[in-house]
Amino acid sequence: MASDPISISQELRAAGFTEEQSTLLATQMAARADDLVTKLDLERAVAEIELKIAQLDHKLTSAIQELDHRLTGEIRALDHKLTGEIERVDHKLTGEIKRLDYKIDLLDQKVDGLESRLVVKLGVMMATGFGLLLAAVAIAAGQVG
Repeated sequence: MASDPISISQELRAAGFTEEQSTLLATQMAARADDLVTKLDLERAVAEIELKIAQLDHKLTSAIQELDHRLTGEIRALDHKLTGEIERVDHKLTGEIKRLDYKIDLLDQKVDGLESRLVVKLGVMMATGFGLLLAAVAIAAGQVG
């Protein structure tokens, strides 16, 4: 059966419809055929769009997975490098702290030695001062007496 209204109308008249009926039916059938073609065109376009979306989704998913894999590798490498650097600095600082502790211990020993010498000198000075005081008292007592 043809899809244009004139051919449809002629076939309907040949089948026994009146001219008015065949024209009306032919117009309706042609409009429905156009609607069906339009619907099929739209369905095909939607299917093509859905296919393109699926392809883009697959491509995007692959790109994301590749980027994730690459970034994970880079993060691991940076973490390893940073951990090594932290351990190196920690080792260096631990050594420096031990060296400074040793110097502090030496200084403490020197201070202790200086304190001991100072106490001895103060003792000598006090004893000398006390001795001089006694001598002065004795001289004064001798002059008085």
